[in-house]
Amino acid sequence: MIPYQNINLLSPIVSFDYGDDWICLEWFSGEMRTFRYNEAGKRHVDQMIKCAKKGKGLSTYIEKNRRNFEPDKKNKKRFLFFRNKGF
Repeated sequence: MIPYQNINLLSPIVSFDYGDDWICLEWFSGEMRTFRYNEAGKRHVDQMIKCAKKGKGLSTYIEKNRRNFEPDKKNKKRFLFFRNKGF
């Protein structure tokens, strides 16, 4: 994982890693989440990678676009079950 520069000192994100079609983020809480092209969309993942490399604006971008990364209501219960079980 690459330490997130956090230029504004306000971000809860501490580190990140990325590949051709994904970015993985780690928060202060220890939670880790991977965003992929096929889930969050190419445009969003590419923008998150850009913000992460710059060390600025990543958590703000995620917060503003959160609805694009959340599962739809139909699949939300299934998502929460697997997330809570650690799958």
